[in-house]
Amino acid sequence: MGNVLLPGYIKSNVPQYLGMLTGLFAVAMNLTAAIASGYSIRIGEWTHMGWRGSLGVWIVFILVALVVLCIDLLFQKRKGTAGAMQPQDSGASIFGSRQAWNISCYMGLQSIVYYSIVSWLPTVLIAYGMPEAETGWVLFTFQMATIPLTFIGPMIANKMKHQRPLIVFIIVLMALSLVLLACARLDYVYIAATLLGISNGLAFSLCLLFFSIRTRNTSQAIRLSGMSQSIGYLVAAFGPPVFGSLHQWDASWSSSFCFLLLCVVLLAYFGWHAAGNKYV
Repeated sequence: MGNVLLPGYIKSNVPQYLGMLTGLFAVAMNLTAAIASGYSIRIGEWTHMGWRGSLGVWIVFILVALVVLCIDLLFQKRKGTAGAMQPQDSGASIFGSRQAWNISCYMGLQSIVYYSIVSWLPTVLIAYGMPEAETGWVLFTFQMATIPLTFIGPMIANKMKHQRPLIVFIIVLMALSLVLLACARLDYVYIAATLLGISNGLAFSLCLLFFSIRTRNTSQAIRLSGMSQSIGYLVAAFGPPVFGSLHQWDASWSSSFCFLLLCVVLLAYFGWHAAGNKYV
C-alpha cells in the first residue's frame, strides 16, 4: 500500500521536488530493505523473541512515520494547500490506456531481471568456480551499485522532455552486463555486477517517476502505481523460477541468460514507449 500511495502523495504535496523525492523514496526502499534483511537474525537475538522480535521492532519506525504524516496532513489542512492545483480526474479506467500498459510491462520486465539476479547470481558464480564466501561480495557490489543512479536518476529524468536517452543507457548497460556474466563468466564479474547494478537502479527509479510524470493528477498517479506494481510484480514472480528451470534444461546457464536478454529486448520496446512525452 505504501509503495502504491507514496508516488501520488509526492505528486500532490511536493511536485516541485518530484525528482529528488522519488529518488530518495527509491533509495530508502532498497537500502532499508537490505538493512532489515541483514540484521533480522541479530534483532531477534537482541530482543530474545526470535522472528517475532525481528518483525515487531519495526512497529517503532511505523509509529514515527505515522506521527510525521499526521503532522504534515494537519499543517496542509490549515494551509489549505493539499492538492489545490491538481486538475480533475476523468474517472476513466486506467486499464484502457496504452501508456499505462507500457509502464506496467516496463515495471514487470525490469523486475524480472532484478529478482532473477538477486535469487540466482550466487548459485551461478559457485557453478562457475567462485568460492562461496566471495559470491556475497559480488552480490553486495551489485546492490550497492544500484544506489547512486537510483537517487540521481529521477532528478535528471524529471528535467528532460522525454526519457528515451536514459532508456538507451539502461538497455546498453544491462545487456552488456548479462553478456559478460554469460560469456566471460568470472573474468569481469565485478564490472558486470557494477554495470548491472547501475542499470537496474536507474530502471527502477525511472519507473517510480513515470507514475508521477505520466499522469495529470494525484488520483491517476495512485491508480497507475497500483496497476503497474500489481501487474509488474505478478510478472516478476515468474522470473526466478523460469531462470532456474532453464538451467535444468541447459546446465551451462546460457539459456537462462538468453531468457534475461530477451526480457531486456522487450524492456527496450516498452521502455521506449513509456519514456515518450505522453500521459496515460
